[in-house]
Amino acid sequence: MDGRCRQLQRNHGRALNAVSLTLWLEYFAQNIVRQLEGIVQSINKPKSGTIDMKESFWKLNERQKSTLNYLDQPQTTITNRQIQKKHKVSQITASRDLAQLTNLGFLLSHGKGRSVYYTKI
Repeated sequence: MDGRCRQLQRNHGRALNAVSLTLWLEYFAQNIVRQLEGIVQSINKPKSGTIDMKESFWKLNERQKSTLNYLDQPQTTITNRQIQKKHKVSQITASRDLAQLTNLGFLLSHGKGRSVYYTKI
């Protein structure tokens, strides 16, 4: 058992025997503050490798921007085939564009296989 667990047990015992719960509440609040400070530090300084993606992963090409603009209209959907025809690209290029937009959280896919279509989130 590490020191924090022993200290917690001692303070818990004191709190149960004390008339006031102030000591226990102060200890509890201090631990919450320490944990929150650790969380804030981990958010502000992410570990190396956490966000180690190439810029090309985040950067959208003109076809992808055009697809998102097209989907700005309410109730609009798009398919792989429509992107192929609109931008005169191959099936695999259209699939890659759609997969990237889906992975980045811009699109939501519906259905499976040949009947899949995409909507903007």
